[in-house]
Amino acid sequence: DDMGDVCDLDNDNDGIDDIDEITQTGTNPFNADSDGDGIDDGEEDFDFDGRSNVTEINFQTSPLAPNTELLVGMNQFNYPVLVPTNTTAFSLLSTLGGDGIVSQIKRYNTATESYEIAEYDFGTAIGNDFLIANGEGYLVVMAEDSDQAFNGSITCTTFNVVAGINLIGFSCVAPDTSAFDLLEMLGGPGIAESVQRLDKESGKIQTATY
Repeated sequence: DDMGDVCDLDNDNDGIDDIDEITQTGTNPFNADSDGDGIDDGEEDFDFDGRSNVTEINFQTSPLAPNTELLVGMNQFNYPVLVPTNTTAFSLLSTLGGDGIVSQIKRYNTATESYEIAEYDFGTAIGNDFLIANGEGYLVVMAEDSDQAFNGSITCTTFNVVAGINLIGFSCVAPDTSAFDLLEMLGGPGIAESVQRLDKESGKIQTATY
């Protein structure tokens, strides 16, 4: 632009001030598209949480620590960063806010074709204290809304799916990936039958199928 470098807070006009590129995103303040992928640094979503880098900076959240928004009622959840060693359902209940904030976590066991449940009963965690793993999806019932940042390494997990129902979650997804894309990624017709997700706004199941 016509503004001198000293006076210009955002030299490359990518929506992120130079100082924030240096201290928060680690991008080049003189190159709007630091990684050359065709997307300006401000529009990138480095932590794959559905919020652009510039949105996170404007709302004073970290563009490198994924935020998970959980609403009252049922939510789909997957651990967005590398799961700390020995993290279990009971410890995840605490991480997500504890008694009064979160009520229940469900895991689908493909071997038994049934749900394992960890929940609070008068302030005490009871039920199945199963291990939490990257790539697994969980159903989380919230008593109150929660918006939480997770610090750690973002891991792009591979999946071992079996015939029948699988509850999986993605920590990193390419921009604009759709349910139809996922059907193809999972093997296409004859291998993957359908993909479903719980829409947290409406509480309804959305389905993509062949």
